[in-house]
Amino acid sequence: MEVVELQFSQAGPASVVRVFVDKVGGVTLDQCAFISRKLGDFLDTEDLIPGRYTLEVSSPGLDRPLTKGADFRRKIGERVRIFLKATEDGKMELVGEIKGVQSFKTAWLMQYGAIVLEAITFLIGIAWATDYMGPEFIKSLGYLATFQAGAVPGFEFRGSYALFTVISLNVPLGIIIGLAFAGAMGNSLFNGFLGASRLVLAQSFDRIYPGWFGHVNKRGAPDNILILLTVLSSIAAVILTNYPNLAGVLQLALMAQLIGFAGSILGGVVFPWKAKSLYESSPISKYKVAGIPAITLCGLAGLGMDLWAVAFYFTNPSYGIYPGTTLALTFASLLYIIPFVYYIAIKYYRKSQGINIELAFKEVPPA
Repeated sequence: MEVVELQFSQAGPASVVRVFVDKVGGVTLDQCAFISRKLGDFLDTEDLIPGRYTLEVSSPGLDRPLTKGADFRRKIGERVRIFLKATEDGKMELVGEIKGVQSFKTAWLMQYGAIVLEAITFLIGIAWATDYMGPEFIKSLGYLATFQAGAVPGFEFRGSYALFTVISLNVPLGIIIGLAFAGAMGNSLFNGFLGASRLVLAQSFDRIYPGWFGHVNKRGAPDNILILLTVLSSIAAVILTNYPNLAGVLQLALMAQLIGFAGSILGGVVFPWKAKSLYESSPISKYKVAGIPAITLCGLAGLGMDLWAVAFYFTNPSYGIYPGTTLALTFASLLYIIPFVYYIAIKYYRKSQGINIELAFKEVPPA
């Protein structure tokens, strides 16, 4: 038996205490009556509620709200209703099936644990290579692998495993180590696809993308968008594989991400003032340093590092970003132009359907 919800309200001169209880298999009327008598005697003995009051004990029934992880796990495979704010003065109801429930802590440990393991693998490899061949030789190999892949006759630089083949002079060992690094890279790609699919899923939910983008299969995976991302990335890989300045294009893509991050970080910096009510109702509002919100201080530090990285990319000619090639600069420009044009178009299209997608940015969704 558990207490699902406790409500306290004032009805004229008397108070109303509503207690909702539940258990596996449901709660009977006799059990509610028993709890009501015991709880009423306790409240009267301890005199916890001044004046007259009415005590109501009942089961939440089919409309029981889901508030804890255990509530959602108990309803896996069942259909539930979700109430959303769709307009300024109304609500929208969605009906769906709970496919699965995963602890945020578990997901966090899995994702960042994989990143830590990958970082350790690379650090060990770099330390081993540096100790064996020296830093100058390592830098030379890195330059050749990035910009002059065919400089050494009869040898092709194919990533980290080629480096370890040089170290050991043992091709099978280099292949084994290469497969290990390929696994680490595969994990990075998976995390990238996972993050992108979640963003697209959320934007599909907000009506920015078509509904089929957010389709979820029986196993709880957003299959349509994962297939689309795989196809698009494969096409890009085929087109760019033999491009002579591939490194510059990829660095431009990374720089475009950094500029995008700058906007997100800036939003976090001004969040406590731009959306004061939302900020004060969030758990992070209690963290301050000398009266300044911690999110603002962390955001300023992150923004400084981000802008420094962007400036570094622009001023270091080794990355081939500036002045860069026509294709590379066009590629970077399209990363901004296409999403901007699409957002303006979908905004007015949804408006013609009576949907204001800007409302999705008026409130931070619950965690």
